[in-house]
Amino acid sequence: SVAGHDEYVHFTTAMFHFYGAMEERFAAADGLPKLVWSKFPELPRQSKIKRDLQMVGAWKESGLPMSAATERYVQAIHTAADEEGGVRLLGHLYVRYFADLFGGRALGAPTRIALSLPETPHFYVWCASVETDRRAYIERIYEELNAAGDAMDGAEQRDRVGEEARAAFAHNAAVYVEQPGLEWGAAKGAMNIAV
Repeated sequence: SVAGHDEYVHFTTAMFHFYGAMEERFAAADGLPKLVWSKFPELPRQSKIKRDLQMVGAWKESGLPMSAATERYVQAIHTAADEEGGVRLLGHLYVRYFADLFGGRALGAPTRIALSLPETPHFYVWCASVETDRRAYIERIYEELNAAGDAMDGAEQRDRVGEEARAAFAHNAAVYVEQPGLEWGAAKGAMNIAV
């Protein structure tokens, strides 16, 4: 995603769609997904992603195109939300937000530098209440997910949430690899960061 403007726009547009679907479904959820989501109002990223698309001139009020891999990812989120009281959404939360909290901050400056952006992408920036003690914030999420796991309908349901997390990871990878020239793009992105 740091190989050039087009690659960055492709992945950032995909993120706008799948974060939007996930955050919309969490906001409308009941039961365990609502219980977990409501405790972390700092997590939503879609409005930050919109600002990042505006920053690079890629935002379109008329709507953004959705790639085939993104469409499959979004559909998986809706399916997870529609079944079993939406509990499998927690697998998506695990994959998306832990990745953002653990590694996302480290990618902000390299992305800005590699793409000559005027500022660090907003997606990678967290509010002060998270940054003050990021480790404690992450631990709180772990605790809530573990408590939700304990409240699920047995080991089989917990296993399905785990499978959903693996599916979310695979969907994310598919968004990256659907772009042609993955190897060249990865090398170019690494060179951009190094330079």
